[in-house]
Amino acid sequence: MDVHLPGRTAKEWMEEIRERAAAYVPEWRLDRENPDIGVALAEVYARLHSGIEQKYRMLPEKFGTDFFNCLNTSMRPSAPAGGYAVFGLSDPAADGAELPAGTSLLTDASDEYGERIPVETQEDVYVAPDTLELVAECSDQEDYIGLPFDPAQGKTERRFPLFGREAENRQEHVFCIGHPYLLSLRRRGRISLAFLKRRGEPLEGELLRALANPGLASFFYETGEGEIPFDRVSVNPDGISLEKTGDMPPWEERELLGQRAYWLGCRIRRRDVFSRLSFEALYLASECPAMAPDFVYANGNEVLEETYFPFGERPYAYGEVCFASDEALNKRGAMVELSFDLEFREIAIDAAPGDGEIRWKLVMPKEEARPEREYEISIEEVVWEYYNGFGWAALPLEKPSGDCFRPGKGRGRRRKSLRFICPDDMSPVLVSARESFYIRARILKMNNAFKTNGVYAAPMLSNTMLRYQYDSGRFLPWYLYRKNNMEQECLPAGRLMGDMRPFFPALGTGDAAGALYLGFRKKPERGPLRMLFVMAHEGSRKQPRLVWEYYGDGGWRPLHAADETESFSKTGTVTFAGCPDAARLSLFQRELYWIRIRDKDGGYVKNGIPRPELCGIYMNAARVKTVRTGLEERLTMEGYESQS
Repeated sequence: MDVHLPGRTAKEWMEEIRERAAAYVPEWRLDRENPDIGVALAEVYARLHSGIEQKYRMLPEKFGTDFFNCLNTSMRPSAPAGGYAVFGLSDPAADGAELPAGTSLLTDASDEYGERIPVETQEDVYVAPDTLELVAECSDQEDYIGLPFDPAQGKTERRFPLFGREAENRQEHVFCIGHPYLLSLRRRGRISLAFLKRRGEPLEGELLRALANPGLASFFYETGEGEIPFDRVSVNPDGISLEKTGDMPPWEERELLGQRAYWLGCRIRRRDVFSRLSFEALYLASECPAMAPDFVYANGNEVLEETYFPFGERPYAYGEVCFASDEALNKRGAMVELSFDLEFREIAIDAAPGDGEIRWKLVMPKEEARPEREYEISIEEVVWEYYNGFGWAALPLEKPSGDCFRPGKGRGRRRKSLRFICPDDMSPVLVSARESFYIRARILKMNNAFKTNGVYAAPMLSNTMLRYQYDSGRFLPWYLYRKNNMEQECLPAGRLMGDMRPFFPALGTGDAAGALYLGFRKKPERGPLRMLFVMAHEGSRKQPRLVWEYYGDGGWRPLHAADETESFSKTGTVTFAGCPDAARLSLFQRELYWIRIRDKDGGYVKNGIPRPELCGIYMNAARVKTVRTGLEERLTMEGYESQS
């Protein structure tokens, strides 16, 4: 039966009579202060009509009651209406206040007389500051971390499905290797990584192949443009090889957690594949094919051509040539090789006018009739040096090379090379307005240096190249960085590996099946504390078993909570005593006090139970009930109630 009546009150009917009277009997005034017979009749009519409408509107309820009577059902005993009240502090800086049971309150609802309905609290509650700062969800099984409630990021909506994994996944697994110079590749080069386990055993081939698989893991390095991935990754007998091609941007120094270095990173995409990846030692090696020096200074002038005279066309004692390379000459401990093509050119001495001419006479000694002897002026010995931060020192060459610019019997072009271990104290120095890493050759001794007749045997160089190579298995990284569970740490690699402690690049949260974290700004030390969880709808009664914990001194501890929600199957409060030993813990980049709710047996995943949807979390909630009879309640039937 569809009944729709306006349901106007007697006062509203009187207003309508006033409006109509103005049109039909304008000479009559409806004055309730000085009523006449017309006003009295209008009052009677309004009350009668309002009563008839009210009774007419009650017909559906009467028919419903008759229906239930035919089924021999009866009303439950009358009970006061109930609900929840949420309290806050007028002064946010206050520590809290106790609110005893029986506290009288007025609700926003009104009875049939228009009066606000009073209620009383049914339980004690400690009203603490609402300092809920973060709600996080995580699951190692799904490799997931989400922040559905995070006011710091503008996420203030407290409605979301619990254990629903609908927020953006913030979980990532990254580990980086830092070194101040070994990884500084600007052009082309190759990096080798050797992963060793306990007793020097290499990492399993299965894990090495997984690291080289771009679908499971990806290696990258840092530049000003961000992360640059390596396209060429291969597995070698000792570990992983990475090749940087010439078209890739130069490697740049970056700072991670206060440590400045060149960083090589690996982003793990599948933690389930690398959950058992660990190593106790990691050795680096790098090599670079032959490259031209950054610049060459010959006698103080920058060489702009490929073929040049390193000491000029007329060498002289203490003349020098400097070779600069920021990449090859800063690789301390590497084997560096300088090579070039060498040939000699004869440069005639410009004699003064009249020098060397024979002054003929009619009679003259035989010695005066002979032409002056011509000499070859050449370099006898050079010294190779590098700058150590205080001055120029002798370069530790693999073989003595002081005579490398001395002319030999054969004057044709030949290839020369010098090899040396790059000194640990190699330092940059300013040469001709350019600061860089340099080695230089300086002339110590000349042959026929002061002769004025003859030619210079001037060395000429071309195709000058530098290359370097590190021996594998010798060099440890300086730093090991890892990012897991939204937390970062940078460890000194030498100390870590010196203690023979395994390094795990891909860490989980420890919550295999799933957990919900509630982070508070202030310690929940006093109680009873009551949190109201308002659910969007009632869920299955076969909810998974949830375990409540808090973080205290020494780790996670059980939180003995009275859960009226029955594992979030319905709206209700969760009550627990204070946690005076609660301690701060840094999780998800926030240092807070934490309560954790764990799905211990993974029921949501195993049993396919629908995830409960939360409408809100409220601190300081208490159950309240009405303290006097209000509107009459009607018989209804709700889900999960016995129908017998």
